[in-house]
Amino acid sequence: MINQSSLMFDRVKNFIEQNGLLLVGIPVFGLMGGLGYYFYSSYSHGEQERAQLAFSQTLGEFRHGEKNVELWPNVELAAKAGYRSYKSTTFGPYFLVVESQAALRQGNIHDGVKLLDEALKLMGSRSPFYWLYKTKSALIKLDVDDSALQTEGFKELEKLAYDKANLQRDEALYYLGDYYMNQGNKDKALSVWQELKKEFPVTNDSSASPWTFRVDEKAE
Repeated sequence: MINQSSLMFDRVKNFIEQNGLLLVGIPVFGLMGGLGYYFYSSYSHGEQERAQLAFSQTLGEFRHGEKNVELWPNVELAAKAGYRSYKSTTFGPYFLVVESQAALRQGNIHDGVKLLDEALKLMGSRSPFYWLYKTKSALIKLDVDDSALQTEGFKELEKLAYDKANLQRDEALYYLGDYYMNQGNKDKALSVWQELKKEFPVTNDSSASPWTFRVDEKAE
């Protein structure tokens, strides 16, 4: 499931590119390198500017961690320091996102999930990345060796799949069907995917859902 969940964050990269944001670097789990520029475009002075600089530096540490796994503790410390100094700014929850990624990369699954869920509460559903990270949180929980977390993850994914407010509902439907398929419940998986295809039909324009296409590819 982790390998499949990483595919979801290619969507983050596409979102950033489509909205003309500056890409600083996209790691495996979809950390948004463009967040620094995204928020800097709205705030050019004072605390926000200092937070933007600190966040860019933290992203730099993150890139080092991707090249050398021994540096993940440094990434975690940089994110902690950034959040401690700028938690009241727009960047606050995104320092927590970085910290959660660093924890996950070090195998600290429970800490990583807790930090990510805390970040989600702070950023709120108005963030353009909220629903993507919400889905990621559910998928990580489904993938860990902890029955309580797995149950929690399933309930969250199911809720996301049927939440009309979810801007990434097609993603959640895809992964819910994929979960059922991996559990050997093919009929339930096909039922969920049929709803995905009904709600997000294949079209020839750029608005078509990539997750509907992915279902068709699996069915071939």
